[in-house]
Amino acid sequence: MLLGFFLFGTYSFWITTALVSFFLIACVEKIWAGWATLMLACAASVVFFSNGINPLSYIQEHPYDIAQWVCLHILIGAFWSVYRWYILLLKERRKIVKIKKAFLQKRHIEGDDVPVALREEWLFELKSHQYGRSYGEQGVYYERQDKIEFLREHSISIPSDDRLIEIPDRLKDEWRKRVQKISRELQFKMRPRPRDNKGLITLWMIYWP
Repeated sequence: MLLGFFLFGTYSFWITTALVSFFLIACVEKIWAGWATLMLACAASVVFFSNGINPLSYIQEHPYDIAQWVCLHILIGAFWSVYRWYILLLKERRKIVKIKKAFLQKRHIEGDDVPVALREEWLFELKSHQYGRSYGEQGVYYERQDKIEFLREHSISIPSDDRLIEIPDRLKDEWRKRVQKISRELQFKMRPRPRDNKGLITLWMIYWP
């Protein structure tokens, strides 16, 4: 009775297929490779068993057909992964543009460019969003922490009210170099790279249908 529920072509078969597909889509979006693979293996096993199909025998009887389908699947998956990667880059860019727009509007600045005088403040604002800290003062926390670390490296005592931390004139050139270093590190951290997302790209290639 239960096996008949999964017979190919029945309404129950297509409903089950739709539910499994939605689950796989969710797994791909959440990057749950293990769950996606487990669900696919279980679903395929149930369908093969319910319809009296022996997967090993089928592969032995149709090796060339299987090879063609596998090659076609990989080829389409490769193109699909390139498209998804492009969409991911656009998504990251839109996120930064949205953060910058809010940053400028808060300071009543028109246009899309951050003024030179506010670039350091913008850097730490961006850093706060990258590392996911949620609080009212946004980039102030990271700016304060980096300044504290910088002053300690130069054996300078930290004021009791560290909100008012100022870099001494004799160290401002060094501080600018530190800010440039922080900027390079942040850009490197925020820029998605294929080598750091091999699992995600592989998931796109395998589960593109």
